[in-house]
Amino acid sequence: GPIHDVTLLFGGRYDKMSDVESYFSPRLSGMYSVTPALKLRASYGGGFRAPSFNDMYIDFDHTSFGYRVVGNPDLVPEKSKGSSVGLEYFWAYKVLTNLTFYRNNFTDMIVDYPVDPIRQPGTMSYKNIDNATINSVELQSKLYILKNWTAQFAYNYTKIEEREAAEEVLNMPPHSASIKMNYKFWRGFELSVRDQFFGSQKVRQFEPLIGDYVDRLTTKKA
Repeated sequence: GPIHDVTLLFGGRYDKMSDVESYFSPRLSGMYSVTPALKLRASYGGGFRAPSFNDMYIDFDHTSFGYRVVGNPDLVPEKSKGSSVGLEYFWAYKVLTNLTFYRNNFTDMIVDYPVDPIRQPGTMSYKNIDNATINSVELQSKLYILKNWTAQFAYNYTKIEEREAAEEVLNMPPHSASIKMNYKFWRGFELSVRDQFFGSQKVRQFEPLIGDYVDRLTTKKA
């Protein structure tokens, strides 16, 4: 198509902190307008999260309630690389629909864990896990009912590739959905109603009596 149908954005972020390595996070995104109503989008970028002071040095002794949290000064920064590709279509300029696929790869992801349930029951800390790849697909649809009244629906499916990472990174429901109604009225005031739904998921709960986490399958609605 003509060059004016293509939009490209470039960016980046450089982080430099004491005691941790520096890191540059690039960002590239693009959009191609096949027709005025049909658009293709893609993006790629990097991410960086240094361990917090609490992650590294906290010493929260709450043994009277059955647990203690200690930091890990050997933590290294968490890095990520993510990409997405999506399709957008505006049906009769009344229903805007987006279908997007995401892939995010984390290196040295920071997670919490029980230090040693046998020798140090109730003690939790933080560690880096080698690799975690998270894939997801999201479907969004926005309906323009009236000029000042819209309804929006969304569904998301998420899956972690590595089994070890999936056991470490819990509280992430594979299925989730949301619905939102938005009404604009007098002088810019808006009224919004929103609800979210989550499918069955593993929730990790710390049990002081055994000094370890217990995984439970639960269904949550918020």
